[in-house]
Parts: sequence; C-alpha cells; structure tokens
Amino acid sequence: MDKTLTAGNHTIVDIPNDLRNCNSIIRLTWGVEGEECVINDYDNEIDVQVCEDNGELRVISTEDKSAGDAVRGAYCKVYSKNTDGSTQFYKDGYTDIRGRFNFRDISTSDQIKALKFGVLVTTKLGSSKIEIPGPAAE
Repeated sequence: MDKTLTAGNHTIVDIPNDLRNCNSIIRLTWGVEGEECVINDYDNEIDVQVCEDNGELRVISTEDKSAGDAVRGAYCKVYSKNTDGSTQFYKDGYTDIRGRFNFRDISTSDQIKALKFGVLVTTKLGSSKIEIPGPAAE
C-alpha cells in the first residue's frame, strides 16, 4: 500500500482491517530516489540490540509489563553470507538469562569466510530479523 505524505510533520495511515492483529512488517521509505531512507517496523514487543565488536546480540522486552527486561530463551537462527557469494546456515541457539546470544563465534573455519550475518530472533513477544556486517567485511 503506497501512501503520499501530507503536509506537516506526520501522516496517519490506517491499517486495513484484514491486516490488524496479524504478524506484519511495516516498511517506511522516504527521500530522494537512490538516497532514500528505509525503516522496517516489525509487529513485536522486543528490541534486539547488537554489539558487532563482541559478536553478541541482546533481546530486550518492550511489552508494557516487562519493558526493559532481558528476554531469556529467545530462539536465534543465524545465516552467513560468505566471501564466495554463498549463503549458509551458520548457527542457532537461545539467549541466556541476560537475554544475550553470541551470533559470531563458532569452532569451525566458516567464521573466517563470513561476510555478513542474517539473524532471526523468535520469542513469545514476537520475531525480528536483522542483518549484521561480519568480520570479513571490516
């Protein structure tokens, strides 16, 4: 659904009835073509924070009753885009009691060829997908 912004500093867009209370991704795009800004907004109650230097992500609740609390036991599935152009399953696991998951470190040589990572985080509060530059991209 395309919507033209109105004059002023905000525009209200009604979500169609058949899409309400469903899993959804809202993509906002604006700016000059080729230099546009894009934001994906996932219908969830989590915030995924990434520390690229440590290869770690942290899942935090944004739900009213538990806002700011670590989400333990969130399932994380990681894929890597490699220097040879291939994409592969990299690792998976669950966040610890601090809501943290190391998405980068593994005990095989696959870590050397990882160019960037795609991570799916799934919890009872919703899901989120993120892309993270890998060590080979630096």
